[in-house]
Amino acid sequence: MRTRLLIKDGRDRMVFDTLRMISHIKNSSEVARLAGVAPGTILNMRRQPKDGGTMYPRALTLAKIAHAMHAELRFVPQGFKVPNIIGAHE
Repeated sequence: MRTRLLIKDGRDRMVFDTLRMISHIKNSSEVARLAGVAPGTILNMRRQPKDGGTMYPRALTLAKIAHAMHAELRFVPQGFKVPNIIGAHE
């Protein structure tokens, strides 16, 4: 049971980090064009689940957005300390 909570917490972190990467771009169509995903996908990521948004986008979608923002989506072992590198490439 605890494993499910850890996976959920890690997944939430990936989604929040990805949304933070694109927060400076207000136009969802522009983000979608850069990442090569559907504009509706970006809109659903930005909406709350109770308002029809998606709770957990696919990992490939997160990876495409990260790549478009010149970052990378990495999976690391639990407990491994990873520095926050969002924006470090600037």
